[in-house]
Amino acid sequence: MAAGLSLAPERAPAAAAGAVVLTVGVLVTTVRFADTWAAFPRLVVLAAAAAAVFALLWGTPIEAGESPSPWQTALIAALLVLLIGSLGTLADVLGTTAGNSRTLTWLSAIFVVECAWVAHRYRSAVAALFGALAVIVFTVSFVDWVFTPESVTAFRWVLAILSVALLAAAGVRRGDSVGQGAQLANAAGVAAVAVAATFLAGLIQSAFA
Repeated sequence: MAAGLSLAPERAPAAAAGAVVLTVGVLVTTVRFADTWAAFPRLVVLAAAAAAVFALLWGTPIEAGESPSPWQTALIAALLVLLIGSLGTLADVLGTTAGNSRTLTWLSAIFVVECAWVAHRYRSAVAALFGALAVIVFTVSFVDWVFTPESVTAFRWVLAILSVALLAAAGVRRGDSVGQGAQLANAAGVAAVAVAATFLAGLIQSAFA
């Protein structure tokens, strides 16, 4: 059992449900008042909610070699969603635009590290999926920021390489964690679909040109 806050097994499902409700409520509130609240108060609310969910997760037992329970998975998903919101709002606090490639690079890099830690500690397939998708965002953003390719071809190659790399990682990871391996394969599929989407977008653009 993790030190500090201890979550009784019989109360864990209710706590996880409460964390999900808290997450939805905080996200709806911060989005609803995005035009009236400054960025810093929104960051405080999101970070406080993330800290509360993390405290619950930290107090849950970790069984060696076992995947997280369904309620642990719910806590992990809630935590990661709140971290995404917190990082995006942090960019607003710092006066940067979350949509530009430089900002996306450092935001996604931080999120990859967070997901990797959660995936390693809790053997979480959900964290592995979030982290793999963040790796895709990080790589594409980094290439766009540093190299500024003039053609979409470069991004197609990057996504194709990422798809192959994630598929290889899935094959390696399945030997230790079937769930994480499956989610890495799903992320590889997302990268492959993104490649196909660039071709489809090009065809549509040509048709209406």
